[in-house]
Amino acid sequence: MALTSQTRGYKGRGRFILRPIGGGRPFELGNVTSFTESIEVERTSRTDYTTAAGGELDVNETVSSFTFEATCNDITPENLATAFLANAELLGEQQITDEQVSAWQGTRIGFRYLPDPGQDVTVTTDDASPVTLVEGEDYDRTPHGIRIADNPVNISFADEDEEISLLVSYTRNPQYLIQALTASQQEYELRWEGLNAVDSGNPISATYFRVKFSPTSGFSRHGGDDFAELTLSGTVLADESRTGAGLSRYCEIAMI
Repeated sequence: MALTSQTRGYKGRGRFILRPIGGGRPFELGNVTSFTESIEVERTSRTDYTTAAGGELDVNETVSSFTFEATCNDITPENLATAFLANAELLGEQQITDEQVSAWQGTRIGFRYLPDPGQDVTVTTDDASPVTLVEGEDYDRTPHGIRIADNPVNISFADEDEEISLLVSYTRNPQYLIQALTASQQEYELRWEGLNAVDSGNPISATYFRVKFSPTSGFSRHGGDDFAELTLSGTVLADESRTGAGLSRYCEIAMI
């Protein structure tokens, strides 16, 4: 049975899917809490000078930009890479041996990678007569590395400003590394698989044939009681490969 619309009231829900232009696996933005489009115009007019009241005899408006803003509260590696013009690399488990770190009395030390908390960590001094430090006596483990004890047993610091070089060995937990501001602006096809929540969930779709994202203007990385949100802003560009009478080079919408 064919779908029909029962109301023109509208509440948009659905999924946003990005496909890199030029090749690459599509990915979803996840839970998008809002998506707003804006069209800016340049306006020129011919003023009526024939009466005291004025007015306009003619007006011409041309579109200067077609932009959008998406707010996501799924914070994924792909979303962060898009927002920060970054490259995201998925790293597997690996044994890291003799990574050099600097240590001070009573300070936290972060490893190069996030360690697997279920695997052993070895910490030794980096000198001619290396000493192996003991967990619970010289340091405690943290989710990001270790914390040197205030009064370690097997090593000594002349004062709180003395720096000691240590070697740490651990197992790298599988993780993403996101290198901010290392990538050029990627172009995507943006497809919205929408649903009208007040019209029996009828489908509605929109395809933006060529979009480019700007660096994020808002991301609350820390603090607050609400879930973090990531703001993604972009521009809809003309897709010159779309030719034919009546075809948009920017966006096509299908609705019941």
